[in-house]
Amino acid sequence: MSRAYLSLGANLADKRAAIDEAVRRIGAVPGIRILARSEDFRTPPWGKTDQDWFVNAAVSLETTLPPEALMAACLGIEEAMGRQRADRWGPRRIDIDIIAYDSLHRQGERLTLPHPHALERAFVLAPLVDIAPDLAIDGIRIADALARLDRTGIEVLEAAAEPDFNRTLPEAPGKMVEIAPRVRRLIAPNPGPFTFTGTCTYIVGEGRVAVIDPGPDDPVHLATLREALAGEDIAQIIVTHTHRDHSPGAAPLKALTGAPVLGCGPHRAARPLHPGETAMEAGVDRAYAPDRIIADGETIEGDGYSLTALATPGHTANHLCFTLDGGEILFSGDHVMAWSTTVVAPPDGSMRDFMASLDLLKQRPEGLFLPGHGGPVKTPARFVRALIHHRRMREATIIERVRSGDATISVLVGTVYEKLDPRLIGGASMSILAHLEDLVARGILAADGPPSLTAVYRPA
Repeated sequence: MSRAYLSLGANLADKRAAIDEAVRRIGAVPGIRILARSEDFRTPPWGKTDQDWFVNAAVSLETTLPPEALMAACLGIEEAMGRQRADRWGPRRIDIDIIAYDSLHRQGERLTLPHPHALERAFVLAPLVDIAPDLAIDGIRIADALARLDRTGIEVLEAAAEPDFNRTLPEAPGKMVEIAPRVRRLIAPNPGPFTFTGTCTYIVGEGRVAVIDPGPDDPVHLATLREALAGEDIAQIIVTHTHRDHSPGAAPLKALTGAPVLGCGPHRAARPLHPGETAMEAGVDRAYAPDRIIADGETIEGDGYSLTALATPGHTANHLCFTLDGGEILFSGDHVMAWSTTVVAPPDGSMRDFMASLDLLKQRPEGLFLPGHGGPVKTPARFVRALIHHRRMREATIIERVRSGDATISVLVGTVYEKLDPRLIGGASMSILAHLEDLVARGILAADGPPSLTAVYRPA
């Protein structure tokens, strides 16, 4: 087993996400075990200075791969992530360099060890010193080498954090409150381990209003809603997705008011069913039938407001978020919630789609997300980044546990989740399955047949 040190850099698009993705891909290569990862460092451009700043990081690892095979793996990851080499010192999606491999000295056309310029570059040494200050290159301790270099503009970025979940109880079910101008909330009386205090029904506008997610088919909730809106008309009923705690109330509310049902399409699976897989998720509303399916980017106009749909598949294949005109509020359904992570349950849900939708939502300009359960998400960009980090750490744990011999989901639930509420075992099992489906599709893990709750898993 050999010890190697890698330097990573990125300055296109979401730089920190690119570094995270590269580290995950490195750790998934057979024969590699990552020992340490540095903090992310913001560094000024080098060589070609008329470009955006970089994020740099470093990892130390143990590997059974010889240097040339390790280099080939790094180049393969760069290619898979879209690295373009048109300009030697230009912008790049990702750059991975081998800085040192044991105490090996080698000079070749494609690989020189140690890296010939490592001791001259502060953007390489600063992250490396973060994880291995006593490492010596050519007899020089890297911490001493860094102390002699100009570190202007190099700074540690804020560490990726776990989501700061807010489980403060909102108002009691049955009480309508104003959340923001033109937005009110009424919580349905359906509390539970997956719904928190109940489904949040939102009312947008005044006079002639839109109702977002009328909730379960609960006569008490619908009667409370109509009573709270006495003197106003429900002009539109809008649905984010077809789970039984969100959409079944649409049909009876339409019958009571005559308002059309708009929003997501009928329920569907995120992928074709595997042989012998006959039933989809139990908690879905297969009776939901909208009057008008709203497409991604389509706008619903109302009296004094407009709502634009944003396709966010993952929790369900048909999940939509809606942005309120003015760019301040996004109704996030169950995709992003302040009180908890979201269950992703195949075949209705897809972890790959879920993560892609999180990547989309973290770039949104809205400063307030209003979710389907619990209170608002008040710093959504930061919160969504933390959700992404949380999911990637969960993925890394699953990979590690499978490599350690935890071959079934029934075992993984106990080792991946600590002190799990027994009521949540089913949901946790489905979320692990969603991760495993994605990991098998990416060639990181393998299964004895299609990924399923009963399959046996192993490293690919």
